[in-house]
Amino acid sequence: RHYQTKHSMPSNDLLAQTALSQGSTLLIFGPAMDWMFSQRWVNTYEFTDIRAFHFLLLSCILAMGVNFSQFLVLGKFSAVTFQLMGHLKTMLVLLLGWYFFGGVVTVTQTMGMFLAIGGMVGYGVTTAPTKKVEVAPNDEEMASAEMLKTPSNLDRVNGGGK
Repeated sequence: RHYQTKHSMPSNDLLAQTALSQGSTLLIFGPAMDWMFSQRWVNTYEFTDIRAFHFLLLSCILAMGVNFSQFLVLGKFSAVTFQLMGHLKTMLVLLLGWYFFGGVVTVTQTMGMFLAIGGMVGYGVTTAPTKKVEVAPNDEEMASAEMLKTPSNLDRVNGGGK
C-alpha cells in the first residue's frame, strides 16, 4: 500500500510497471542460477519422453494462472491475507509435487504445513468478528413497540402531551 499511495496508482498498475524489471532480472540471473546449482544450462535438457514436455507445459499454464490470480487479489485483501494465500500456494505445490511426481515429503515439510494451517486457522479465529445472537421479538413486543411510535403515545412517554 505504501508505494500505491506514494505513486497514486492502483495495485495492478504498480505491478505492471515493475513487471519489466522483474522479468529482465529473472532472464539474466535465472540461467546463471541453474548453472550454479545443476552444472547444466537449462537449454541442454533432453526431452526423452513427451510426458516431460506435457508436464512442463502444464506447469507453465498453472504458473500463469497463479500469477493472474495474484493480480486479481492484490490490493483487495490485507497484506496478512495475501501472505496466507502464499503459504497455501506453497503447501499445494509441495503436496501436488508429491502426488504427481512421487516426491518425498519430509517431516520438516509436514511440520511446516501443519504450522501454516494452524496459523491460518488461528488468524481466522482471532480476526473473525464475534456474532451476536439476535432473538426475534414476539408479536406482543412488536405491537407494543408500534403503539409507542404513534405521535400521541410518544408525547406521553416523553412527558409532554395531554
